[in-house]
Amino acid sequence: MGERSFDETRTTRPPLNEDMDPDLRSFHNGHMTRIRIPGALRRPLATLLTTAAVLLVAVGSLVIAFSDGLTGASRASAATNDLAQWSPGPGPVQPWPFRNLVSDWQGRCVDVPNADFNDGVHLQMWGCDHTWAQDWHYVINSDQGTYKLETLDFECMDVAGGSGENGTPVQIVRCNNGPAQQWKLTGAGDLVNPQSNKCLDIRDWNPHNGAALQIWDCAGTANQKWHFA
Repeated sequence: MGERSFDETRTTRPPLNEDMDPDLRSFHNGHMTRIRIPGALRRPLATLLTTAAVLLVAVGSLVIAFSDGLTGASRASAATNDLAQWSPGPGPVQPWPFRNLVSDWQGRCVDVPNADFNDGVHLQMWGCDHTWAQDWHYVINSDQGTYKLETLDFECMDVAGGSGENGTPVQIVRCNNGPAQQWKLTGAGDLVNPQSNKCLDIRDWNPHNGAALQIWDCAGTANQKWHFA
């Protein structure tokens, strides 16, 4: 792989901005409104909501297990197997729709910096902290066998400008079903954008928090290997 420039400013996470646009939304009488949340409360609130969601899923699983006559052990085993498997091909969305995208090499998660869900925000790597800044919902395109990766704020993982050039940043943009937002996870663990035929890549082999993401020629290297958890 060729030489790549490294933006030192992306190795640390900027402080939370209390004036940042909120990323929580609510619906009232059929209309979507935005809820203003102080920046310092965003990640703690995200953790609380994520925990509540996990508990809700667990309660739902128990109800289903009772109605189906399954034992608690068999239901738990089925849920564990489902969460551990990833099916990138055509088919329905899986029962566990939100997952972390984890680097096999780093062990860190693909992250929206400061949970700032605005168009054009470049993605980074960050220690997995189970907040919505790292939650990805995969929506399968049954016609092409690809899928888009969507945040809780309806922004999608996107190749900037739809470019096919090595080093193009990977960002979030409002979901539009365009080819720059289509991805496919191969059996080898490469996350490929079919339009460019290039892979999601951790820039400059940076092992730290704040490492930038880009597309690059698929080389089978460790900084291009991914799994969902």
